[in-house]
Amino acid sequence: MPKLFKIALLVFALIPMVTQARASHDGHIRPDTVNLKKTFLPLITYMERGLRYPSDARYNKVQGNVIIQFELTADGTIANTEFVNANEVKQLGNGLGDEATKMLKKFKDKKKELPAGVYFLPVTYVFDTENPPAAIAPTFINRPNCLYQLIISTAGFR
Repeated sequence: MPKLFKIALLVFALIPMVTQARASHDGHIRPDTVNLKKTFLPLITYMERGLRYPSDARYNKVQGNVIIQFELTADGTIANTEFVNANEVKQLGNGLGDEATKMLKKFKDKKKELPAGVYFLPVTYVFDTENPPAAIAPTFINRPNCLYQLIISTAGFR
């Protein structure tokens, strides 16, 4: 009985290590084995602190969703950014998508701690809090490589 207990204890101790060590054929950690919100906290914090509601969009009262697909390279830079059309999300104009992309491209993972790969960053711009834009479909938001949804509001700018 004590031997069985030791084996069970060893198995339960090794499960987290095996899960964290899973890697794809190219050596990158698979996104589904990483808690993206915690892992990408430096990028999310950078975007939350720096991303602003463009003045043209505020003036024209434009609101809506922008989803950016991007590649995080092994050297910690952002490459290959493009807009994604998910559940009728379209290019909103007035600089909303451009502002988010410009900010994202400036990010640099200097410590090279983030796993390289292709990710999605949803950004929701809210002008009218009483009549917010339609939500992005949960099936998209819950993808394993979809980062935390940023919500940028004009609250306090009117």
